[in-house]
Amino acid sequence: MNRNQNSARVGRHTIVIKVNAETTVPPERILESTRDFSDRRADVWPNVKAKHIEVHKIGENFADVTEGTWVVGLFWERNRFEWSAPTTVKATVLPPARSR
Repeated sequence: MNRNQNSARVGRHTIVIKVNAETTVPPERILESTRDFSDRRADVWPNVKAKHIEVHKIGENFADVTEGTWVVGLFWERNRFEWSAPTTVKATVLPPARSR
């Protein structure tokens, strides 16, 4: 396979990560914490630092946010969080902005 054929395959794969956990915390509180993009987010999510959160746009049932999280060093990721379904928060990783 030549280089052009290989690069054409990039982006065809989708990774789906589903998180399930058992806790005594009420579901409403968990969902509320996933939709909170204030400085309190860093208190709930220990790998997120308040200075590494940039909210680009937020609406009634979505948020477009870039977060720098500590994984194995600082890792930047831009996501569109959606919570139109009452018991689910879906995060979709957005492609990086292309330089002009």
